[in-house]
Amino acid sequence: DAPYPNNPTDPTKPQNPSDPGYPVIPHVPGYTPVDPKDPNDPNDDVPLTPVDPNDPSKGYIPPKPEDPTKDRLINYEADNQKALIDFVTESGTQLLTVTENGESETVIPTIKYEAALNNYKKLGYEVVSDDFGGGAHNCDTDTTITKTMPWFACPITMHNFDTNAAVDQLFTVVLRERIEPFDPSTPPVPGQPVNPSDPNSPVWPDNVKDQLGTETVTRTVKYVYVKDNSQAAPSVAETLTFKRLAKVNLVTGAVTFDAWTAVDTTFDAVKSPVITGFIANKVSVAKVTGVQATDADSEVLVTYTALGKYVPNIPNVPNFPDTPYPNDPTDPTRPQEPKDPGYPVIPHVPGYTPVDPKDPNDPKDDVPLTPVDPNDPSKGYIPPTPEDPTKDTPINYVPNEYKIPADFPTYDLPELDIPVIPTELIVPIIPSEPKSNEDVSNTSVMPSSEKPAASGDEGNQAIAQLPSTGDKSNHAAVAGLVTLLAASILALAKKGKKEE
Repeated sequence: DAPYPNNPTDPTKPQNPSDPGYPVIPHVPGYTPVDPKDPNDPNDDVPLTPVDPNDPSKGYIPPKPEDPTKDRLINYEADNQKALIDFVTESGTQLLTVTENGESETVIPTIKYEAALNNYKKLGYEVVSDDFGGGAHNCDTDTTITKTMPWFACPITMHNFDTNAAVDQLFTVVLRERIEPFDPSTPPVPGQPVNPSDPNSPVWPDNVKDQLGTETVTRTVKYVYVKDNSQAAPSVAETLTFKRLAKVNLVTGAVTFDAWTAVDTTFDAVKSPVITGFIANKVSVAKVTGVQATDADSEVLVTYTALGKYVPNIPNVPNFPDTPYPNDPTDPTRPQEPKDPGYPVIPHVPGYTPVDPKDPNDPKDDVPLTPVDPNDPSKGYIPPTPEDPTKDTPINYVPNEYKIPADFPTYDLPELDIPVIPTELIVPIIPSEPKSNEDVSNTSVMPSSEKPAASGDEGNQAIAQLPSTGDKSNHAAVAGLVTLLAASILALAKKGKKEE
């Protein structure tokens, strides 16, 4: 307490508060002393006047006592205070400023702050830092935080007003747009809470639906015949599947995507099938690595062309069966090699030798085929290797040439005196029935290859047809002449043999 000082010149009264040296009412930071005119009505309180209005710390001028014998109560009332809470983005954009009011050294209220923060959460923002509410805790996922304030969704650090009413207290809450991942293949439902257990959770925006989260790339290998483009074998298709996750901005609804990923990004090599009687243009379709989700579907065409065949040309044997080139069982692009086991042979035809006509226009270039067994040509011949497996190879059969053995005996025959046949023995040949001109003109000559052979000597014909009439010549005189000549030749031959 501060006693009233005595008046030095008048012992009947105290000193006047306006006198020099009168004690002042002390300054208490954050509070203002008042003169309670009516102790029962605080509204009648009158703030004391500072000794120095610019410096309240110098104290206040006391009120004049109404009764110098009674105490005068001086109440100190807390100053009014303001706390300013700024909500800003990470880039510094001002979103909102909240003002909380109170008195010195009392707890700063959080009602306006809580309402603003919860509203921004519902809009899709999340807290980066908060120097008013206690930091950047993620109240939705941090289960280690003990909730000390049931009336608030997340614990905060309590702040009191300070004692300097002249300067407002400032706090800053930094927010950012919340980015939430999701799987477009199984998207969340638009309008549903992202965190169902949080009453202040934002909801999924409409943009999460109808987003592409799966992509496929297919390569199809088709097998067709060159001749008519029809299917030669069943197609082989391989499909690679790519997936990606997405992220949605809960404030703007913008959707972004992660990179495509796949368990397999390689199309395997596909071996072309062997089709009997045909060859392919590819042994296999090559492996393709590094396939991307953005690559287009593709088709690879493998074509098959008919294999050629060996075509035997045997004289007087029409429609002899051809021999197709056999397939190589391990390589669909070529025929089997003639040297390979099991390769078909060119058949043996007695009296003929098959040749490979290197130049169809020059028989001199014909190359005789090699017998499978040189000691037994009846086992057939090794075929030539086709120059073009899609074209036929003619195999010409040429007659064998008969060669007289070197040790075959020869004879020098003497000159013969041919007897003169008496004219009375020569009898003219008269047809039994004259033919008309039409009959004669219609008479054909049988080719030597088609004349029937008589028994006995293969080189002679038993019966000769006359070109003009077709009558048989059987005159006795002619037959006798032929017999005489044959006997003479035979006798000379025997004589020469005896002389040796």
